[in-house]
Amino acid sequence: MADKQYCRYCYGCIEGDCFYCTLHDKVLSEAYIKSPNRCKDYALSSLGDIITGARYKPRRPKPKPTEDAEQMRMEV
Repeated sequence: MADKQYCRYCYGCIEGDCFYCTLHDKVLSEAYIKSPNRCKDYALSSLGDIITGARYKPRRPKPKPTEDAEQMRMEV
């Protein structure tokens, strides 16, 4: 599975009086740029988060539980 993508990390998103997508020519809300999306034109910006400048750090995927982890063992 690919990492999640957010508008705030995309090179097409700029900040001024508002957040604006230069790839789709539309104004974006702060809530929208912070939520995951599936934009086909997304490209990770080398500048990082548009608001803080922090680099994107994907979370490690949670390990899938094994059968032993799902059941408790009872010894008699």
